[in-house]
Order: sequence, then structure tokens, then C-alpha cells
Amino acid sequence: RPCHQLLCVKAGGKGSKKVPLNSVSLNPHNNNYFCVGGSDALCRVYDRRKMVAMGSADSSTLACYELCPKDLSDGPRGLCSITCATYSHTGGEILASYNDDLVYLFDVSTNARPLESEYPDGYKQCYSGHRNERTVKGVNFFGERSEYVVSGSDCGHFFMWDKETADIVLMQHADEEVVNCLEPHPHIAVLATSGIESDIKVWAPIKEGEPDPEEILNARFQAKKNTREREREQSYDSEKHYELPTHVWRAILRNMGTGMGEDDEDDMEDEDEEEFEDEEQEDDDSDSESGSQGSSKEDEEQDSS
Repeated sequence: RPCHQLLCVKAGGKGSKKVPLNSVSLNPHNNNYFCVGGSDALCRVYDRRKMVAMGSADSSTLACYELCPKDLSDGPRGLCSITCATYSHTGGEILASYNDDLVYLFDVSTNARPLESEYPDGYKQCYSGHRNERTVKGVNFFGERSEYVVSGSDCGHFFMWDKETADIVLMQHADEEVVNCLEPHPHIAVLATSGIESDIKVWAPIKEGEPDPEEILNARFQAKKNTREREREQSYDSEKHYELPTHVWRAILRNMGTGMGEDDEDDMEDEDEEEFEDEEQEDDDSDSESGSQGSSKEDEEQDSS
């Protein structure tokens, strides 16, 4: 059947600028609903039954509701955009990955705007540790019941988080440059990833036993390094004007605006490693102190008895 233009998404009322879209996802439980994400901070949910001919209604009034983290909706919308938005297997949740920001989880189980009293920050959960700045990153649920969240990263790894706790449970090197796309198998625990390289990698959980402590340490270090890099660039952004598109401005910063050469980047990486080692040492000392206090209390109880 010939295709036709169903809707033109705009940032506001009539006469407003069009919103270039990066992502369209259909609700798997009720295919009347679909969500879109693009070059502003709003994830818009539409009902196909309410769609009308192009030009006869305003796209902003057709949206069932719009989703956005409160801290992003309060700032300049030109600074953030959605690179991917997707539904969970039940259609009750939506994941949205924001350019050079975090991945956010929204509750849409009632097919209505989430209550502010229940989610004062505007979202159900968020996931950090990756970088989504250089290219258009995908994001997805993983697991038979969407128990996990997966995303690519500028560091060449893909990250997997526990959906409920937001803890990083897996980080794998999957590309020499950037990991962009992640597609889970619909029925079994298999994940396909791709990036800048010309191949597609397929992953399956074949390793038995407990996770390697070194792998866990590397994942924690990479996540903290990515977070620090994102915060540094955002601090530069906050000091500048916003006449230029965000991706252009950040490209300038990377090439010349920060004034950093290779030696400076190496120094910053060394600083990151030192800070991470100090934090790890503080955590170890804190755990040891807690263990000592627990032992002392047990000794005192035994002496008193």
C-alpha cells in the first residue's frame, strides 16, 4: 500500500519549527500507540486513532502526552535531544536516550502522563556511565521481561544495567570507535551490536561462575571516566551562548575550543585514574572500618554475656 505522510512533528503551535526525528517506536502491546524522539528534549506519545490528515491539526495538540526529565525541560531545549526511544515488551515503559546526557525510563502503563506526585523528577529511573555524544546511539530493553537496559557508548563499549537498581551489570568492548546499535533476540538471551566498524557482533551469556573482579573494576573505571568527560563538556557548554547547534559547538570544543592537545588529554586521563584509585581506596577503608566496628560490637556482646 502506498505510504503517506501521517504527521509532521513541531516544537510548538502552528508556525513553529519542525522537529527532525531520530526514532519511532510502536507499542508492542497496543499498536495504536507509538512514541517519537528527535532534536528536542520531548518524547512524544501519539494515538494513531487520533491522527488526521496532514495540515488539518496541530501536532502538539495531537500528542497524547509528552515525556521529559524535569531538569532537562527547565533548561534550554536546544542543548539536548533524543537519539532513541523504545517501548518495553509490555508497552508499559519507555526508554529514551539523550544526546550527551543519561538514559531515562518513563512509566506509561496507564497510557497517560505519569503523575508528578509519583515521579517528581519526571522519570522512573535513569542510567549513567556511558557516553552518547558523537553519534546517534540506540537504546533497548534486554531480557524476557525487559529486566535489563542496554546502550552503546562513545568509548567503544556497550553497557548493560539492571533496570530496577540502575547498577551496571555488564560492560563489553564491542567496537574500536563507537557502539551505536543494539538489537536483542525476541525470544532468547542473544544480543547483536554494531558501530563504526563494518561487522556485526553477536553476544550470548556462555560464561559460567562469578564475574571477574578485574572486569567489574574496569567497568566502574570506564563509567566514571565517561561521566567526568560528559560533565567537563557540559561545564563548557553552560558558560557559552547557544547560537550554534549543540553538535557544532561541541565539535569546536573538541578540536580547539578547550585548547587541549594530546599531552593534556593524557594528563587528564592520568588524573582520572588517580581519582578513581583514591575513591576505591576510600571505599575499601570504609568497608574495613565497618567490618571492624561490627566485630567490636560482637566481641562486646560476647563479653557481656
